[in-house]
Amino acid sequence: MLAAWGSSSQEKDPSPSISQNFQTSTGTKEALQHWDIFADLLYWHVGEVGTIPNSTISTKFDNGLVSKLKMNNLDFDWNFGARGGARYGHIGDNQWGISLIYTWYRTKAKNKGAYDGFVGIPSGFPLTGTITDADFANLFWLFAAQRYHAKWTLNYNIIDLKLDHQYAVSKTVTLRPYLGLRGRWIYQDIHIYSLYHDVLSNNLPVPAKEKLTNHFWGVGPSAGIDTKWCLGRAGRHFFYLFGDLSGAFLWSTWDNSDHLKIGNTIAGTLKSKKRSAGSLMFQNLLGLEWDIKWNQRGAMFSLRLGFESQFWFDNLQIFNAYNGRQHNALTLQGGTFELLFSF
Repeated sequence: MLAAWGSSSQEKDPSPSISQNFQTSTGTKEALQHWDIFADLLYWHVGEVGTIPNSTISTKFDNGLVSKLKMNNLDFDWNFGARGGARYGHIGDNQWGISLIYTWYRTKAKNKGAYDGFVGIPSGFPLTGTITDADFANLFWLFAAQRYHAKWTLNYNIIDLKLDHQYAVSKTVTLRPYLGLRGRWIYQDIHIYSLYHDVLSNNLPVPAKEKLTNHFWGVGPSAGIDTKWCLGRAGRHFFYLFGDLSGAFLWSTWDNSDHLKIGNTIAGTLKSKKRSAGSLMFQNLLGLEWDIKWNQRGAMFSLRLGFESQFWFDNLQIFNAYNGRQHNALTLQGGTFELLFSF
């Protein structure tokens, strides 16, 4: 998907066919570039579809009555990531290629608040009305706090191994379908810190903290197609519109846990059994490309600027007291800037 697409040794053609890609000006076949080395700068944003722990509901009172409810979301930051790899091309009939790609991304979400009434923080621990030891022993506990601070971190890692074959549909359109193997591990940790004033104990402040984890890893086959449309050229400069579409099906494992501690005396842990199942994802990338050809053998330097999005089904599977295990999608989207050198 991110590799170079070959270049022309025929200066008179605006976008040469593949057969021309490995012909010199004298008509004899010679090897053109074999290696594509690339590095991407990513600027992405993460979303969790239908996630409960990414929000809190605060309540304000007026003369003992509820006067206002407010939803406070934990919104992920826009953060930079990186992707890099290499492709070895011109295998067999000079139209096959194999590539190895690694993607790295980290991001976080933070939020905090203080309220006259209380803030309810969704949790894996069932709700009770008070924070007494007896209630906790019977049902565990979901606290109602006057102050809270929450942090959500996400660590995203992808490795792709791909075998592709390039086709020239016309002098201006090129297709590159591929089959591959994808491995990934995505770790998510949610930390919630809160302070509750116990009205039954002379407003004694009671601190609490909770940590939820959703650790995921998987491996499986991938497939996709990369397309390029030549928009024009000026001397050794070529301009393209590209669009890439891919998907993967991974056999995956989820490891989830939830730990709650209230004050210095009360603590509980919900540890879910590891779950293994298939998971599906889709990915697309659309943008513009500028190629600069250095010599007749096809060595070139390329710049790519595009918008990318990914959709991972059923990625977040933490347990919630309200409706059990979650099955929420993970989305990533944002800008991709690539530097590539072919030789």
